[in-house]
Amino acid sequence: MVDRTYEEFTAEIKALRSVARGGAAEKMAVAAAEERYRGIFENAAEGIFISTFEGELETVNPAFATMFGYERPQSLLDHVGNIATDLCCDEGDWRQLLADLYAHGAIRDREVRQRHRSGTVFWACVNARLISQGRSRLISGSLRDISKRREAELALQESHQRLEERMRQRTTQLTQANEELRQMHGELRAAKERAEAASRLKSEFLANMSHEIRTPMNAILGLSQMILRSAITEAQRGNVQGIHSSGVTLLQIINDILDLSKIEAGKLSVVAEPVDLQALMEEVISITAVNSVKGVEMRLHLGEAVPRHILSDRLRLHQVLVNLVGNAVKFTHRGYVLLAVDFHPSLAEAGTGQLQVRVEDTGTGIRAAKKKEIFRSFSQGDSSISREYGGTGLGLSIAQRIVRLLGGEDITLDSEVGKGSVFSFVLPVRLVNVVTEGGAKAELSVDFSARGDISILVAEDWEMNRLLLGQILNAIGIADVTFVANGEEAVAAVQNGRKAFSLILMDVQMPVMGGIEATRLIRRTAPNIPILAVTAHAMKEDEEQCLAAGMNDYLSKPYKIEEIVLALQRVLG
Repeated sequence: MVDRTYEEFTAEIKALRSVARGGAAEKMAVAAAEERYRGIFENAAEGIFISTFEGELETVNPAFATMFGYERPQSLLDHVGNIATDLCCDEGDWRQLLADLYAHGAIRDREVRQRHRSGTVFWACVNARLISQGRSRLISGSLRDISKRREAELALQESHQRLEERMRQRTTQLTQANEELRQMHGELRAAKERAEAASRLKSEFLANMSHEIRTPMNAILGLSQMILRSAITEAQRGNVQGIHSSGVTLLQIINDILDLSKIEAGKLSVVAEPVDLQALMEEVISITAVNSVKGVEMRLHLGEAVPRHILSDRLRLHQVLVNLVGNAVKFTHRGYVLLAVDFHPSLAEAGTGQLQVRVEDTGTGIRAAKKKEIFRSFSQGDSSISREYGGTGLGLSIAQRIVRLLGGEDITLDSEVGKGSVFSFVLPVRLVNVVTEGGAKAELSVDFSARGDISILVAEDWEMNRLLLGQILNAIGIADVTFVANGEEAVAAVQNGRKAFSLILMDVQMPVMGGIEATRLIRRTAPNIPILAVTAHAMKEDEEQCLAAGMNDYLSKPYKIEEIVLALQRVLG
């Protein structure tokens, strides 16, 4: 250190001077030592100073003078009277330095701000030691300019602070984003709950609407069937057929709306079962041909490779085909309507293949701009179509979705205005071997009158349906029929024991007490009485609910007379 060098050389010079009085050699040694000290002092890279304890400079080296902007040490000494007032930026730094020197005798690596001759401020690292010289106290020290290092440290500190600030800002942003996400999640959860509640209300509404509409439709279609089976004039028959046909059309509209609702709710399921393709295609042609214009030829083509039986959902496949062929019949006034089916066996897996279905007509055709719209719900190719031909615009949309549920590709359309249309789709199917047996068919000619032990309880709140059921039962020879208006009366009729009923026809939705609750109560005391649900609720879950409550069978309103007869035959034998 510089202060140690100063002490060493001072001690050495003093020692040499004390012995130098005796000869020239000693004087030369003293001169050499002083010269060495002067060389170190003047050539040192650090600024070296000696001052009084009060801060008055006694000597400085060239590096010290240069550090403060002076060319020579003497120039600095001429202009600077006191370190504290003239060189230090803060006199407090000098006072603290003196206090530490007084307490410890030395300071090391003290960083203080210094004032340059030009007025600029720089940082210096100070090392100093307190030296006693007789009764006087001197300060010997050195300064090293550390401005660049401090600038680098300051830049690093500022960079760190900026980084911290950015991190704080980012943290604030993330916190805000998280809060927004939390709020959004809450809103989405609330929206989901509202949507689910709305879906439940919609399902309940549709179920109630189905019941309310099907209940009178049941009477309209049932009574019209009964009239058509009776002896009436041709004019009367035509009028009644018109009533029945209109009722069937209205029922189809109701079914379309319910099917669309179930599809959108994801509740429409398919059931794989053996399907007789030839019988299914012939049935579709037979049903749709009734509405064809006179002169329009109904054609059916089954390819040679088409199997007799496949595994599919017969009800849904029937629904798609009736819709496509029915539309073709509706818009064809001349020429023909063709239902063509071909089969292409799979080379990769035996017993599987693709069923290709094509419905072709020579009808009005569809404009190119409207081809996509007709597959959208509640949409038809032209607003005038609904006025001229009727319909809800749901049929093709539902058919498209059912084809997808069956695993097939989208229904495609090729059409030209004035020349006709071709609708086609492809289904992956699996072949199945079925041994067919002759089955009994329901006929109104069946007669139960020979069996005088049959007694039936009918729980039905709507008078017209009671009238219809009474006529049907009387027509097949069942005269012992007891009618009640609600489930509570049905339970009382069973539990009072006055009559042993062979069968109960139970409506599901009735005032006072519904059929589900009534069935549960009846099953406690009469577990073996057959109970047949006769209801306007038409959804699959309604059927499952009826069977779970203890009912034996299920009929949906409006029912066909044949279906009631078949159900009675299954239960009564």
